[in-house]
Amino acid sequence: MHQYSQLGQAEWILNHLFKQSTVGNVLEVGAHSPTRISNSMSFIQAGWHAYLIEREKDYCHEWQSLQFPKVSIYNHSIDYTKKGLDIVARALPCEYVDVIFLDIDGGEYQLLDGLTSIKPSVVCVEYDNSYPLSVEFVPKAICHGKQASALAFVKLMASKGYLYVRSFFQDMVFIETDYHNKNTAALSLPVGLNAYEQYANSSLYNPLNVVLGQDELDGGRSIRFYAEKLTNLYEDKYFTEFLHMYHFFNLVLPSYLPVLHSVKSQSYISSFNYELERFRTHFARLATQLLQY
Repeated sequence: MHQYSQLGQAEWILNHLFKQSTVGNVLEVGAHSPTRISNSMSFIQAGWHAYLIEREKDYCHEWQSLQFPKVSIYNHSIDYTKKGLDIVARALPCEYVDVIFLDIDGGEYQLLDGLTSIKPSVVCVEYDNSYPLSVEFVPKAICHGKQASALAFVKLMASKGYLYVRSFFQDMVFIETDYHNKNTAALSLPVGLNAYEQYANSSLYNPLNVVLGQDELDGGRSIRFYAEKLTNLYEDKYFTEFLHMYHFFNLVLPSYLPVLHSVKSQSYISSFNYELERFRTHFARLATQLLQY
C-alpha cells in the first residue's frame, strides 16, 4: 500500500484497526493536499466515503480536480470554540463516522471534548509531543499554535470511552472501547496503559535531536522552542509542571555543549549560548518567584 500520510499513521489504522472488507466514513479536519501528506487518501483508495474540511482554497481545488465520487470537500475553517467540531459533525450528510483525523495545529483537545453528536470507532489527533508523558497540560486558550500534552489527551479520551493505541510522532490514535471489545480477536493489539507505556515515549521530541537539528544560522532556535513550552505552562498556571521542566532543561541543555562543539560551527554554538543565557536568566527569575510563595 502506498503511504500518503506523513508517518504512515493512516495506513496503519486502515490495516490494523479495520477488517479488509470494511468500507466506512472518514472525516478529516485539516485535509491538506491529496498528493502531499493526506490522512484520508488511503481510505478513499480503499473505497471509503471521505468528508474533508480544509480552509486553504488551493488544497480544496486539488481535491475537486480529482473528482472522486465518494469525496466531499468543504472549504472552510473550523470554529475555535468547544462546539466547533460538533457543529461540523452535525452538518455531515451521513449517520455515522468511523474515523476522525483532527490536525489543525491547535485547539484539538477542546474540540474533541465538545464532540457529542458522533462517536467514531477510531480517533487520530495531533498533540504537543514536546511535553513529558507525566505532564497533563491543557491550554486555557482554544487557538492556533497551542496543543494539549499526551497525558491530557489520554485522560480526556478515557473519559469519553476510548483506549490509547499508538503514537506516530505528533499524532495519537485512540480506539472506542466497545468497538475494541467486539473486535479483540481480530485486532490483537496492546491498548490502554500498556500501550501508552510501550509506545508513547518513543514519539516524544528528543531534546538532543532538537538542539542539533536547527538551521546552521540559528543554533539558538531550539532554546526558543523549549522556552515557548515553559511559557505556556507558566502563563496557564501549571506551576508545578513548569518548575519540573525548568529544572530539567536547566540541567540538560548546557550538557549538550560538548556535543555541539564536536559537530557544529562556532556561529551555531554562539547562537545557542546566547539563547541559553537568556533562557536561564528569564526562567530562573520566574522559578525563584514561585518558590518564594
